[in-house]
Amino acid sequence: MEQWDLHEYFLCTDRLTEATLRSHCDGIKDTDTSLPQRAGKAYAALMRNMGAAVPTTQLIQPRGTGRKQNVLTVRSIVKPNIDVDHFVDVLMSLGARVGPKD
Repeated sequence: MEQWDLHEYFLCTDRLTEATLRSHCDGIKDTDTSLPQRAGKAYAALMRNMGAAVPTTQLIQPRGTGRKQNVLTVRSIVKPNIDVDHFVDVLMSLGARVGPKD
């Protein structure tokens, strides 16, 4: 939720002039009074954690085989605007994999 607050308040992915951004921030105060505080806290936490080390992922040893398995780590990144072309590609790929069963 904090990433959404950052994007909603600061409009990180939009290229705005300072005046447009200021008017957006002033307008937000009328509709969602706690958003500036939430976004500020999220920004402060982000800045604190920028220098923090990412925890290492431990490999899982399957029982009895002695081989190491690959470990998949997933971290979410908020992208407030949907990339429609990429979304269509994913759906088409999924449809090709699942496909109609004969």
